[in-house]
Amino acid sequence: FFHATSSYEPSDPRFRSAVARRDDMWAELAGFAAFRRANPADDVTTALVTAVIDGRPLTDDEITGIMWNLVAGGLDTTTSLVSWGLHHLGTHPDDRTRLIADPSLIAGAVEEFLRYYSPSETLTRTATRDVELGGRQIRRGDVVFISWVSANHDPSVFEGADEVRIERAVNKHLAFGLGGHRCIGSSIARIESELMLGDVLSRVGDYQIDVDGFKPYPGNLLMTGVVAMPVTFTPGARSGAADPFGY
Repeated sequence: FFHATSSYEPSDPRFRSAVARRDDMWAELAGFAAFRRANPADDVTTALVTAVIDGRPLTDDEITGIMWNLVAGGLDTTTSLVSWGLHHLGTHPDDRTRLIADPSLIAGAVEEFLRYYSPSETLTRTATRDVELGGRQIRRGDVVFISWVSANHDPSVFEGADEVRIERAVNKHLAFGLGGHRCIGSSIARIESELMLGDVLSRVGDYQIDVDGFKPYPGNLLMTGVVAMPVTFTPGARSGAADPFGY
């Protein structure tokens, strides 16, 4: 659903097909919340169905909405980051060579990809008080459209802000947000991204991107992402690790 609605125009049959299944996904989440209410466990859903906020429990729609965001936040964001990271390394061979030669640089490269290719480019926040910001008056209750990607390219904070520097020493980016709404999955997103990039570089490090076939998300103001990125590569030797899927 999330990939299709970001990848295709509303007139595309694939977009319409995904939207048609939205209610089914919402019902599936609501059903699991009801199951956890009757069968509590040590998990996030149980925490939501038993939570009391401002003296009242969460409504069913609030619970399902939070579950929806938890699922959505962990899908296209991480794949977007890794895809753009692989695209950068595929089009900047010197950076790729450095990471292959010294895998300890991968964690720092992930932080730089988070800054430069921020998966979540914008979000909204509701003002909690009246304030003047940048010569503009914002009233309590106003919805403010925030550009994380703009902050992550601020030249007053980042030297060479419009360059990817995989060994950037100080990288106080806002790709995961800030404050109480900071991304709850930031730690696992970092781990997943480092592992995926590391495995690709160690096993199929000679991959070549079909630049003409590369297609990013079209006109999406909320998220970056990749619709298609054809590559060719020499298959790596099997690592000998157990295949969790039994293939």
